[in-house]
Amino acid sequence: MKKLFTLILLLPAIAMQAETVQDTTFVYGNKQIVVCDTDEGTNVAVLDQDGDEFRKTSETKFVDGQEVTQVYVTSPFLPKKWNINRKAHFYSHIPWFSYGFSTLSGGAMHFNNSDRMHLNSSKSWEFAIAPLSAAIPFNSQRTFGMSFGMQFAWVKVHFQDDYALYNNNGTLSVQPIEYGEGETFKKSYISYTALRFPVFMEYQRTVNKRELFATLGMSLEIRQSERARYKTNQNTVTTTKDIHVNPIGVNLELQFGYAGIAFYMRQALTPLMKTSNAPKAYPMSLGMAVGF
Repeated sequence: MKKLFTLILLLPAIAMQAETVQDTTFVYGNKQIVVCDTDEGTNVAVLDQDGDEFRKTSETKFVDGQEVTQVYVTSPFLPKKWNINRKAHFYSHIPWFSYGFSTLSGGAMHFNNSDRMHLNSSKSWEFAIAPLSAAIPFNSQRTFGMSFGMQFAWVKVHFQDDYALYNNNGTLSVQPIEYGEGETFKKSYISYTALRFPVFMEYQRTVNKRELFATLGMSLEIRQSERARYKTNQNTVTTTKDIHVNPIGVNLELQFGYAGIAFYMRQALTPLMKTSNAPKAYPMSLGMAVGF
């Protein structure tokens, strides 16, 4: 009898606990406001009509006697469900990886090959990777801003068959190769590496949940590990490791892309080699890039 009486007394409390709502959704205009009550506190989220969450610059959690602010970080290596809505962010489009054809033009903003260089541009290439990049929006719509980063690049420019670059008493020139008995030509090129620091002005907008973007900017590059070399069926010959390279170069860069795939063009505004003792040669490349 005592147990039955105790149970009757507890019924109102049990009923009240059963009626406690853990998640509540309010509709305000075309927005949904979701209130979630947990043991750690109360969270508030705002969704659009499609259920996409509005951008959170921060989230305030209400708990007894204290207030906790959480900061949200996104990364391509985290599960997608943790990401903040892309359409509310401004992303850098300095590509993670790029590959393209490379050549040496006769001047800044020239599209013809450098005279007296005997280039084989169809076999010349460059590729680059960018481990670091960031972006800053300039407007509240997050469609226009600036991006900057760091790239590592490897460049190889080939010469025509039977030609190589030589350093004769400090003067560089492309000359016919003198073969030994039984030797035949395989390839001839100059190569160097570069550390680039690009700075782009970017325009981007979301089209079908993907980003359409265009960039225009400059890059500063530091060159090193240069050399001229040719290979035959019998030997590999380094004609010179001193091609009088300008250690610092400045480039103009242009890029158009959609959904992380882009076409780019890079034109050097300064020559690759010192023109006092080498032919005028300005690096230029055109290719494809993959980004965020």
